[in-house]
Amino acid sequence: MLRELERTRPGARYFCLDNVVFRRRELIDHAGLRGPEGLVPSIWRRFAPEHWPAITEFLRDNAIQVVVNLRDEELETDRRYLDYREWLAGNRPEVAFWDLYDAPSRAEQQLPSVEKAVRVLRREGIALGAVDPSWLRGFAPPSGPPSEQAEEGATVGLFVGASQYLKRWPADFWAELASRLDAVRGSVRYQVLAGLGEDERLLAQRVDRGVRALGLTSELVQGEDFLSFTRRLCALDLLVSNDSAAVHIAAAAAVPTCAIYLASHAGIWGPCGEATLALRGVPGRGCAHMKPAVGSCHFYYTGWCPYACRRAVTPRQVVDELAGADLWPGQAQASAS
Repeated sequence: MLRELERTRPGARYFCLDNVVFRRRELIDHAGLRGPEGLVPSIWRRFAPEHWPAITEFLRDNAIQVVVNLRDEELETDRRYLDYREWLAGNRPEVAFWDLYDAPSRAEQQLPSVEKAVRVLRREGIALGAVDPSWLRGFAPPSGPPSEQAEEGATVGLFVGASQYLKRWPADFWAELASRLDAVRGSVRYQVLAGLGEDERLLAQRVDRGVRALGLTSELVQGEDFLSFTRRLCALDLLVSNDSAAVHIAAAAAVPTCAIYLASHAGIWGPCGEATLALRGVPGRGCAHMKPAVGSCHFYYTGWCPYACRRAVTPRQVVDELAGADLWPGQAQASAS
């Protein structure tokens, strides 16, 4: 979207929330971007009242004309943003706000988040052309690839972390998945990829031990910097992951990707691209605690839920769906035991 924005508005200056992607010139160049003029604190996305003075000063000092807020959240949860928008309208009416809160129908609210964002920009007169989701395709793999990658067979990444506990598949499911995939394909090498949090690293260590206990080849990957992690994802033959940034990075690189959605709506938050598969458990689809307009769970930030969403997608389902989607060459001709 930014590439299209720069193409259609070549003289536009824009700033983005601080994001590790925008701090890596290699990724900006690969995307064909000029890049943002600067970054602002990511915490500002919540529009907490204590940040209003700093936000307002930034808007004034940089002559900002438009604030684009693509945070996809319920009005009740995002009330502080709406309060700030209303407050600033009375103090600096020349600043416009573009956001997702004017979706005309329930059907539009259920669109993928990327499509909703594109529609916001087009609604405001930005003549975006086709948005290519595979902007990371062809990004260079790491120089001097690990010895595991030089061997025959497929390398499958298992990203077991996620920002919230409710989005993490249980450890025993990951080990069962590895066993089933190996039975289907054989000669699979697994890379168990950890998230950033200590609890995510402990989960990855547990999964790695479980995969090794089955007599399978596994490499535990943790503590890599973002660029190295991105290059590792780009070199995979298949990624299976919880709902996480890893899903979108791999999909952007056109790596075959299977994403597991437990406490969020796969149709809204799932990855873009042809070589992607997003699975969602049946309990989550009809759960009264799901926020239908934004596709996430009311328990999302509490860290605990009494319901069965975390075990709603089974390892057998993942293998069967992968075979049906034919994401993995040769897999569709076999069947899971």
